[in-house]
Amino acid sequence: MLSPTVLHRRSTILVVDDEESLRLYLARVLEEEGYRVITARDGSSALALIERAGDSVRLVITDVSMPNLSGPELARRTATHPAAPPVLFISGSHSGLDLPGPLLRKPFLAEELTRLVRCMVPVELPVPAVMSVHHGVTSPPGDEPPVDWERRRTCNEQRQRQACPEKPAIQAGIH
Repeated sequence: MLSPTVLHRRSTILVVDDEESLRLYLARVLEEEGYRVITARDGSSALALIERAGDSVRLVITDVSMPNLSGPELARRTATHPAAPPVLFISGSHSGLDLPGPLLRKPFLAEELTRLVRCMVPVELPVPAVMSVHHGVTSPPGDEPPVDWERRRTCNEQRQRQACPEKPAIQAGIH
């Protein structure tokens, strides 16, 4: 059984990088944190995955420079979708670019990546398979007391805002 910490992280993240070893490393780090990860080797492949996945992709992590479709162009095209996910850019050579999202400079630590991902991915609460509703309060099956899921979601969002500043200083790379 997954721990409560992992349960809320079952969000899907798309990792896009033309360097296979980095793409696989990022996927492994994020999967160990409890996220579902799909990968693409370039922006064109990523765009096709986003179009097929609909609103299930909650974050795109993309390299800035890639063949076929760059990270910024991928973000621009993704932004036209109704449920456009946020984009986290990664790059070792691009600073001072006006990107439509935060930039994590390579090389970076796994802990730095996971901290940013936790800040950028909306929290998803587990929902019981069977629920009953009484006066706006949802009760999971069994003898447990009623759970106010809206209040729990609001509390989680408040904790996330406290842990993650609105505009974190991300451009400083860690070596």
